[in-house]
Amino acid sequence: MSLVVTSGRQALVAWHDYLEHERRASPRTVRAYGDNVLAYLNFLERHRGETVSLAALGAITAAELRAYLAFRRTGDDALAPRSLSQSLSSIRAFHRFLDQRLDTPNPNITLVRGPRVKVGLPRPVTEDQAHGLINEIGADPDRDDWEVARDEAVLTLLWGCGLRISEGLSLLRRDAPLGQTLRITGKGGKTRIVPVLDAVREAINAYVSALPFVLSPDEPLFRARRGGPLSPRHVQASVQVLRGR
Repeated sequence: MSLVVTSGRQALVAWHDYLEHERRASPRTVRAYGDNVLAYLNFLERHRGETVSLAALGAITAAELRAYLAFRRTGDDALAPRSLSQSLSSIRAFHRFLDQRLDTPNPNITLVRGPRVKVGLPRPVTEDQAHGLINEIGADPDRDDWEVARDEAVLTLLWGCGLRISEGLSLLRRDAPLGQTLRITGKGGKTRIVPVLDAVREAINAYVSALPFVLSPDEPLFRARRGGPLSPRHVQASVQVLRGR
C-alpha cells in the first residue's frame, strides 16, 4: 500500500480505496460503510480529545465501542436497532481491514454484541435491494474472491430467475454454463421452465471460473469454503440481511 498510514482518518481513506478498487464495492456501499466509520472516528476523537492514531485504533476498548453504540441510540439522530447493527458491522469490517492490511489487530472489537433486531414478516425483495446486496458482498474482506463470486452468483440467480433457495442450490455442475432457459423442479415435484437473464449467466460463469474445486457433473454447483455443498442457512442469512435494508 503506497499510502503511509499513521492516523485513523488515513486508515479510512485506505479502506475506501480497498473497498472501491480491490473489492469492487458499489459507490453507495463505500459511502454507507465510510459514513458509519467516520461517525465512529468522530466520536472517538471527541471522547479522547485528540486525533485518533492508527495505533490507538488497535487499543480501543470494548467499553469505548459500547459507549459509541450507546451514544448513537440517543439524540435527534438516534439510530434504530437495525441501523445500529449495520453501523457495528461496518466498524467490524473496518477493524478487520486494519488487522489484515495494516497490521493493527484489536480483539476487543469482537467482544461487543450488536443490538437485538426484531425480525418481521418476510417482505418481497425489490430490484434495488437485490442489486444493493449483490454490490455489498464484495465489501467483506473475510471472503476469498471465489466466495464473493459464489455469493453474487447465488443471489443473482435467485433474484433473476425467481427461484427459492432450495431450487437455486439444486443446480449441479453439469448445469453450468446456463442456457437461455433453466428447468427447475419445485415443491411437489412440479417442473417449470424459467428464462435466464444475461446477468445470471455472467454471474454463474464468473463463479465457475473462480471455483477452486474440481467437481463431477452430478455434484452440487455451489460449494462452501471447505468444498462441501453450500448450506441453505448461509444463503438465508444473506437474504435476511437484504430484506432488512
